[in-house]
Amino acid sequence: MVRPSANVVQLLSPSVLPSHATLTSVNMRVASKLFLVMGFGYIFPYCAMMQPVDYWTTLFPNFNLVFALSCVYNVANILTFVVILWRSRTPRYSLQIVGGFAVQVVVLILVPLSYYFLSGESQHLVMVLTSTGVLAIASSFLDSAVFSLASLFPKGALENVQLGI
Repeated sequence: MVRPSANVVQLLSPSVLPSHATLTSVNMRVASKLFLVMGFGYIFPYCAMMQPVDYWTTLFPNFNLVFALSCVYNVANILTFVVILWRSRTPRYSLQIVGGFAVQVVVLILVPLSYYFLSGESQHLVMVLTSTGVLAIASSFLDSAVFSLASLFPKGALENVQLGI
């Protein structure tokens, strides 16, 4: 039987907080609210891209963009998640969470702004599909980090992430 090393046991321990940190009920309430916001925040960009069906139909009357968005998002998300699972040893919470949200904000700003500097329908289509792929990659990093971080907290953190979704 293979025994895990001390580093692995430390990573899997339910509390990776510094020794001076304590989870009081007030801290846990704040953490629960933050997990709720993160749960809502990381899936919101996908919903924002999928929601305006009439708008996409008006912009691209000869192309079923909603189906293409769904395919691009799911393929990019799953492939990125597989790479994260395969290559990543330990999650880098601040980089993955802050970086993921930053990328999502930038993409959600660039999509509407692109209509001021792109001219053709094909350019707009490439921009929207590329933006969806980038959102999927950022969401994959967020998904893995947010759920991993929430699993280190006592009961209630994971539920709040899922409630936010």
